[in-house]
Amino acid sequence: MPDFSHGGEVTCVYDFSVNLNPLGTPDSVKRAIYDSLNEVDRYPDRECRGFIHQVSEFMEVPESMAVFGAGASELINRLVFAVRPVRAVLSEFTFSEYERALTAFGCAVTCVPTDGLCLSHRFCDYITDETDMVFICSPNNPTGITADPSLLMDIVLRCKKTGTVPVIDESFAFFTDKAQPHRELLSLGAVIIRSLTKVFACPSVRMAYAVCSEDMAERLRMCAPAWCMSTAAQRAGEAGLRDAEFLGKTPVYTKQCREYLAEQFGQCGITVLSGEADFLLIKAERELYDRLLSNGILIRKCDNFRTTAENRQLFRIAVKDREITDRLIRAIRSF
Repeated sequence: MPDFSHGGEVTCVYDFSVNLNPLGTPDSVKRAIYDSLNEVDRYPDRECRGFIHQVSEFMEVPESMAVFGAGASELINRLVFAVRPVRAVLSEFTFSEYERALTAFGCAVTCVPTDGLCLSHRFCDYITDETDMVFICSPNNPTGITADPSLLMDIVLRCKKTGTVPVIDESFAFFTDKAQPHRELLSLGAVIIRSLTKVFACPSVRMAYAVCSEDMAERLRMCAPAWCMSTAAQRAGEAGLRDAEFLGKTPVYTKQCREYLAEQFGQCGITVLSGEADFLLIKAERELYDRLLSNGILIRKCDNFRTTAENRQLFRIAVKDREITDRLIRAIRSF
């Protein structure tokens, strides 16, 4: 576990603020990273050909529709640079990196209120002929809720009509078995992003991909920094996407851990609001954060997400294995 310094003292922290695969890093990815050291004296493949080939096979799209990236955040920023939007639409309660990237470029952002924690069909009403870009996170961060396929299709159809670029961030899709109509969405001009650092539990090795139309893919390749994806990241991504056994176990094990965590929260009188990925969104007293931190446990505050003051009582809790989860629950029960 990581160490955090508080007032000159170093405290061992169980970090529930970082939501990685509860299975940990697969051996296939570890071996690939280790073996990549044999190539440390050479530049990475600038075109990431092996990685792109593996993405193409995994997503069942032509290689010309696949784009590499040094993490989802790098692809988000590159997309904004490639599209150069003037106006964009987001959900009010979603990953803050979209708004940060858009506003840094000078784009005006409209944030649509949610229906509770979920997107609703009124989201489509905010997409007009003047809207250049839309970002949807599914499963959403920090709610963990997967967008309804019919709603997602309606949003993309609306974007097709208005000439808007719809971006669907599926960085947490590996943790759920809910299927989305990728082929249809891509045919309508959607850009689908997937981070690999979460599912393979190696955030220090930045790897992600996007699939989209050939025209958009070419624009994204033209905007890519030279050698933006290291050899270690390319090899790790290739190995991970080939590891069908690990990817198959991930949603099953994550669900087991998530349901156990939700059950324990219920027994502690803590309200679980949502969660279909590798984290839960809970509502609790504000003091929970400080009390847990004093017990060497770090959780994720949600008050920096754009919405109401109610977010000061919302926390995102990563799903961990049972042993580490029990450490969290024991700390809560000790209050």
